[in-house]
Amino acid sequence: MKIAIIYASKHGTTEKVARIIKEKLSPYHDITLISLHENKNPNVLRYEKVILGAPIYNHYPHKLMFKFYAINMHRLIHRILGLYICCNQTNKMQQYYQLQIAYPEFLHLCATYQTMLGGEIDFKKLNFWERYKVKQNLEINESVSDIDYKELEVFVERLH
Repeated sequence: MKIAIIYASKHGTTEKVARIIKEKLSPYHDITLISLHENKNPNVLRYEKVILGAPIYNHYPHKLMFKFYAINMHRLIHRILGLYICCNQTNKMQQYYQLQIAYPEFLHLCATYQTMLGGEIDFKKLNFWERYKVKQNLEINESVSDIDYKELEVFVERLH
């Protein structure tokens, strides 16, 4: 089966997760990894299955992902879909909320599986204002990695 993993990533965590998903699905499927930074409007009609990955910043998905699904909604509803987000929210209710606002309702209804896969914050990759916001909003003062590898395995299994 041909699968596209389409993602937007600002500091690399969503891309890192996309690469892990590709690695785990590659023995069974023909996988294409597509960065929306490099290809803003890939042709989803080439694939039977599409996995979308977006980071959440200040309660919003990456703007490239937002533009992509706005343009492709009529194509995406005819594909097997998987949705994931990366963010550093530890509260389960907040995680659910972040996932709900990351993608429009029609994608949630069409998705085979959707989840929040944790996140990472690398202070070396953040600019001054990003570090300030992270310190204020998340009360984090150093780099952290909270990718949920157990949930990532469940996500891959559901989409296999």
